[in-house]
Amino acid sequence: MGPNARRRRGRRRPGRTAGGYREYSAGDIRRIFHVESLRSLGLSLHQIGRALEDPAFTASELVSNLIQWTEGRLAREAELLERLRVIDAAAPTGWQDILRVVELMREFDSTSAARRQQAVLTESDPHVAGALRWVLAPSRW
Repeated sequence: MGPNARRRRGRRRPGRTAGGYREYSAGDIRRIFHVESLRSLGLSLHQIGRALEDPAFTASELVSNLIQWTEGRLAREAELLERLRVIDAAAPTGWQDILRVVELMREFDSTSAARRQQAVLTESDPHVAGALRWVLAPSRW
């Protein structure tokens, strides 16, 4: 079944006038506006169908879910922005520099201490390696 057939499934078919034009009832028009309103909030057609057909559906639950989804998306975008700023601060001169910074960031974000230490040990620039060792060394205070 193709995407158009899936989309049509569950959709109401309007009647036709004597001239062959589609004839929508007031309920059809209301449903179209509901669908378009929910689409503007970012819902998929599947989610919209469920919302319109499910008697237990509540608008407040939908809004709450959309807030959670949006907050998660914003957090991921903020993390991406911070990572881009870190890369920009490293003043990369080419793709190799960018890829190396991304690789180091990934290794330092690892929950594995061994992986973080390996990142320090494999750094070829002695100045960078020294700074990384200093940062990862246990506090002597």
